[in-house]
Amino acid sequence: MTVALAGQSVNALTLRRKSSPRRARGRPRVGELKRPGEAGSLARFTLRLLWDVTYHGGELTVDKNNGSGTLIQGLDLLRSVLPPKFVPKALPLSTLARIKALAAKAPDISRGKL
Repeated sequence: MTVALAGQSVNALTLRRKSSPRRARGRPRVGELKRPGEAGSLARFTLRLLWDVTYHGGELTVDKNNGSGTLIQGLDLLRSVLPPKFVPKALPLSTLARIKALAAKAPDISRGKL
């Protein structure tokens, strides 16, 4: 009887090891902006867009509470020329506000001060 239970236990362990690992709980440890080398990221595109506009003397705004701002209007305009589904129809407003704050923390990149 003991040998039969031990055999079943070994079989169960091998099946468990073959199954796919469980997905981690909670938020991912690394944010989208911290993963180098990934192409096709809306967050990176938005950050670079903000830097380019600032460098050329402009400013884009975003209000996550009202869902308005020139950054949102600009992304809506660019949606037609970017790859399909790159800019979602429902923009992640809190993420855009966080990217705007990150762009503001960058060194002074205004025109001629690089």
